[in-house]
Amino acid sequence: MLKGYLDDSGSNGDAQLVCVSGFVAHESVWSKFESVWTHFLSDFEIKRFHAAEFWARKGRPYARWDDEKHESAIKRVSSILRNSGLFGIGTGVTIDAFNEWRDSLSYYIDPDPYFFCLNRSLKFLIRGIRINPDEGVAVYIDQDKGRERLGQELARWHEAKLRSRGHLIDLNRDRSVSTHYASSFNYPPLQVADILSNSFFKQSFEFLRTGKAIVPPFIQALLDGQNPVGTILFYDREMLDIEERSRLGNE
Repeated sequence: MLKGYLDDSGSNGDAQLVCVSGFVAHESVWSKFESVWTHFLSDFEIKRFHAAEFWARKGRPYARWDDEKHESAIKRVSSILRNSGLFGIGTGVTIDAFNEWRDSLSYYIDPDPYFFCLNRSLKFLIRGIRINPDEGVAVYIDQDKGRERLGQELARWHEAKLRSRGHLIDLNRDRSVSTHYASSFNYPPLQVADILSNSFFKQSFEFLRTGKAIVPPFIQALLDGQNPVGTILFYDREMLDIEERSRLGNE
């Protein structure tokens, strides 16, 4: 079975963009990852890794670390990601571009850009990826009490589309599909989804600020290990128009 883990960045603050990112892999790959990750957490006395706090060096235990230990953790996480075998995915959208695009439509789209980003990820995980044999997919999303109901409804809509006609590739319409909102304390793979979401957010923010495509350390580690990372930032209305025409043509 495939398992996907997703997290978001920017959706609960005053940022100018929102990202939903994460990883998908066969459950056997996740099993190996969790074993290695658990050892990392234990060695560094971390209850739950949180990327924003780690880079800011705030909160426990990061605020107590000296430069040497912080650098050691960066190298350890980079090594884990480099050898993870995970497939990274992510969608980001700027608030201004999303609002301009949404206002131009003749039909209703949820006003929260989080759902635009989540929709692309769920479509890929539920209707756009396959393995042989196809034993189904389970999706885990970092818990968010204010958005869980609509997130579940979105997932059910994609599952209904799968059952009715599949997608562009020959998927098993009877594949098992399940979607869960969960805690990263209980599901450690959500912690690595947080890492990618945070990295993609910072990469996108820097691109919008400077126009330069700078690759953050943890994304670079994934690429160095030849782990596929498919992320896209929608930063103008034209990009969103093209995406929407493609979506409508394929539904």
